[in-house]
Amino acid sequence: MGSHGRCRKNMGAQILGQLIGLLLGALVMALVLQLVTKWVCKFDPPYWMAYKVLILTSLASFGIGILFSLVTGVSGEEMSDVLALLLFLIGFVVASGLFGIMIKHPESGRIGPWKGFLITLVLMILGVAFFGLTFLLLRKLT
Repeated sequence: MGSHGRCRKNMGAQILGQLIGLLLGALVMALVLQLVTKWVCKFDPPYWMAYKVLILTSLASFGIGILFSLVTGVSGEEMSDVLALLLFLIGFVVASGLFGIMIKHPESGRIGPWKGFLITLVLMILGVAFFGLTFLLLRKLT
């Protein structure tokens, strides 16, 4: 097997590993999304709705990331900070929109882009806090 065959096999394994991680991580994150939605929108969406929304949002972000990687890979340059910020902002807007469309209140329907934005913002703040505290804890332990 040539080097291109090994590279493709490794890339396939990486993508498969990321997809498995996505599916498993979404099982836990769906609970967090339910709590955040209850706090922001004053209702508790069904677990499987939250899970499905997270999967689709993550796949959309993953796809956007691949497109950006292909663009920067073709140019032979590393992703600049400006491009990384743009990628983050696009992912944030896409997540907000998908949350607004796919999370549905049992009586009034879609929660809309504004509440989708608030949910995305709260999830981001919680994620930064969680990883920041984890980093500080691990740093103290070493």
